[in-house]
Amino acid sequence: MNPVEDSPNCGAEPVDAARSAPTPWLAVGEALAVLSACVVAILIVGGTLALLLAPEIHQATFDLVPRSAAHATPQDELLRTIRRLGLTDDVDIRGPAGAPTLVLRGLSSTETVGDPVHRALHDAGYEMRPFQVRSWPDPDPVLLIREHPRVLLGSQSAILLAFGALFTALRVRPRMPAVPGGLPRAALVGVVAGAAGFLASGAIGLLQKSLGWTIEEQAWLVEVLRQDGAVLGLVPWLVVVAPLAEEVFFRGYLFRFLHERVGARVAYPLSAACFSLIHFHLPGLLVYFVVGLLFAWACRRTGTLAAPIVAHVTYNGAALGVALVATLA
Repeated sequence: MNPVEDSPNCGAEPVDAARSAPTPWLAVGEALAVLSACVVAILIVGGTLALLLAPEIHQATFDLVPRSAAHATPQDELLRTIRRLGLTDDVDIRGPAGAPTLVLRGLSSTETVGDPVHRALHDAGYEMRPFQVRSWPDPDPVLLIREHPRVLLGSQSAILLAFGALFTALRVRPRMPAVPGGLPRAALVGVVAGAAGFLASGAIGLLQKSLGWTIEEQAWLVEVLRQDGAVLGLVPWLVVVAPLAEEVFFRGYLFRFLHERVGARVAYPLSAACFSLIHFHLPGLLVYFVVGLLFAWACRRTGTLAAPIVAHVTYNGAALGVALVATLA
């Protein structure tokens, strides 16, 4: 399916009443089941990639056995001494009072940790004993998407695109010609919808800020924007690939399928709510909901996916530009 040139009508009224009349609400269940399967696929693929790409966390533990209880350095002072070594910021003393353990987590390596810590312990009045080492993957989602944004964003987009194209081809009927006006009109409507969404998100952000609830971009995006040159490599994914994949699924399949089977009064809010929830960003739920309504309107207004794709590209491009300026300021 070519989402720009050969798209079915985004909000066409059903022509086969017998198909949808008996139990139209089954369509809602079907659409939500497809969305759930898509989300599960994203989580499975994302989880697998997380385990494969996750860096290892190293931990070293030292038993604290004072040579002389009267002359051993107090534990709080010992912690400050170990932190000054610069091996890691995650240093703690755990365990019961009679058998405390010095724990160093988040080490980049455990090969060079023994000697400096042992010397510090010896100088602080503790025995030099063998230390234990543990290592395990650290599938921190923020860290992973910051380090491997193209892989994770690409896999999510591929799944959305595959589900959207497949279920559009199988379940979205009838295929009717787009509303007259062609690509230029669709592009214009898309730019208007995208700009309106960007302005609406700004207004909602100001309102929530006045109520003490600040909308912030996802933490991974802020971290990536702070890396020199990293944003240039993300522009195609955030401004082109992700909008295309999300529109093929959410407007190409979900909105049109619901509009056909249960009507506009359900299709608009339900598809927008699903679009909002899949971003997994609580402070931005209202913003994404409003934006989802505008993208659906663009789809219905023009009868082609070209309009919501252009709207999404416009919105993401503007939002990314503002976030970049704010980060550099």
